[in-house]
Amino acid sequence: MVDTKQILTEIAEMDFICRVLVVGKDGRLLEETPHSEDGYAPNLGDSMLFASGALGRLGEAAETADLRHTLIEFKNGVVFLADLGEKALLGIIAKPEINRGYLLSHLPSWSEQLRDALG
Repeated sequence: MVDTKQILTEIAEMDFICRVLVVGKDGRLLEETPHSEDGYAPNLGDSMLFASGALGRLGEAAETADLRHTLIEFKNGVVFLADLGEKALLGIIAKPEINRGYLLSHLPSWSEQLRDALG
């Protein structure tokens, strides 16, 4: 069985990835890869929880609840969020040059592996 750290490390080794983390829905940081050395990716645990909650409420309002994943683009980077069930969220912080399609196509698989690893 693959553990959480292995999965996060695999994701973090992709080009243009700055940080990968798993945050519990109680706000605790459960696992993370080291910060990049170029000033990207400050501590985003609380912000991830706030964003996922806001997006979930938006989905409910649009009658399309059950958030699975989302991407948020900023001028200097991209944040990907994926729901990992009742317990946690996956956050991936990347530079603007990231291949969004490639990453989004792999999010469901990584999310499933992480859900299994978290139990």
